[in-house]
Amino acid sequence: MGGGGKRRAAPRVAATEMRLVPIDQIQPYPDNARVHPPEQIAALRDSIREFGFVLPALIDEAGGLLSGHGRLEAARAEGMTEIPCVVATGMTEAQRRAYILADNRLAELATWDRDTCAREYTWLRDHGFKFELTGFDPVEFAPIEFVPFSGAGDGGGSQMSNGTKFRVCLGPVIFDIDDPDHSLYAMAKGADPAEVAERVRAGLTGLLGG
Repeated sequence: MGGGGKRRAAPRVAATEMRLVPIDQIQPYPDNARVHPPEQIAALRDSIREFGFVLPALIDEAGGLLSGHGRLEAARAEGMTEIPCVVATGMTEAQRRAYILADNRLAELATWDRDTCAREYTWLRDHGFKFELTGFDPVEFAPIEFVPFSGAGDGGGSQMSNGTKFRVCLGPVIFDIDDPDHSLYAMAKGADPAEVAERVRAGLTGLLGG
């Protein structure tokens, strides 16, 4: 290193051991600030059934849980009696408490590439995989199609240029909107498709409480 400066020491590896640990020997942190609502636990249970228990929990030398409270609860609900754990060593009490917060909070600072997610959605859908198992709602990334139709029956076989409704197909969800003067359809066909799709998606997501 130039200038006579000292080279910074590499961070230590704090977790080098992994083992199967009986669930009853793992001690959840009683002041864990991260809340795991029932719907998340249900999603984690679905994930465990599909993929297995893949990501180990993180514990300290005494069996105190540092990361994986939701997965532990889901595993217990699934009837598991032991789960894989990585053991972190050499942490002070302050470091353990801070890490439990940081482990959750730092992950929230990442962002999602929506175009990439949409491509992954399409691939998984085309290969028959249940996209909900990723934790995403298919409505978030499903392609949006705009179709005019007459409004008769379910619209099947009645797609007409003089239709009285405007159909928005958002993946598996279909919305039929009154459009007697074709203004909505004209707007969708005449504007930038990506911009219209994003505006419609944002509106429908808000309507659905997303």
